[in-house]
Amino acid sequence: MGTETLGHIGAYIRPSAVLFDLDDTIVSYDIAGRHAWDEICAEYYKGLGFDSAAEFRTLIDGSREWYWSDAGRFLKGRLDLRSARREIVSDAFTRSGRSGEIKAFEIADRFTARHEELIHPFPGTTAVLEAIRCAGVRMGMLTNGASDRQNGKIDRFGLRDYFEFCLVEGDLGFGKPDRRMFMKALELLDLEASEVWMVGDNPDLDIFPANELGIFSIWVDRGNWSREKAVQARPGRMIGSLSELKDMMT
Repeated sequence: MGTETLGHIGAYIRPSAVLFDLDDTIVSYDIAGRHAWDEICAEYYKGLGFDSAAEFRTLIDGSREWYWSDAGRFLKGRLDLRSARREIVSDAFTRSGRSGEIKAFEIADRFTARHEELIHPFPGTTAVLEAIRCAGVRMGMLTNGASDRQNGKIDRFGLRDYFEFCLVEGDLGFGKPDRRMFMKALELLDLEASEVWMVGDNPDLDIFPANELGIFSIWVDRGNWSREKAVQARPGRMIGSLSELKDMMT
């Protein structure tokens, strides 16, 4: 997919600064998670008495959908993923009539470790960040999640040097879509909203709140959301990869 509009915002001006989301914008979080669950279900299904890895995976997916569909659990769980995943696998056990908290926790923790191993920056990410920096455009990061987990990824992949600041939900005590996170970024940049772009993959957390504040929003379509959701979110631009940002800087 090339750079495109959704028919409502035609023009844009080069920004003074760009704000980036982390997970599924810069690093492959959900994709890594899908691969990790495939591996874990293939590893454990026989010992649990399932007929196939797909049967176990379907059960896990149902429990994941149940867990993350609740706003309260979503807020709590993203700050403590280890506990959230333990609850998800325990729920899957309960739904299938199986017992064994220790085994459920083992599987959840095995997934957490494997997921972290599989996370990686999307191809070409460093080149894009370098090009933006060379263009004289400032950058900041806004990411939800626990402090140790998010800061660990930022440092693991050598991302911190590209950004003037990395605002992490676990450090601040609030996260996206709370406008305080965006306002904090504008304060640190000492810029008006109209001078800044927000780049992210999540319509609810990245695009809607940016639009509300007058920040030009760019939705990175990683295939996790429907086209209808994009229309509702009304991003200023929709791109398929970060590499398209380089052309937008000229």
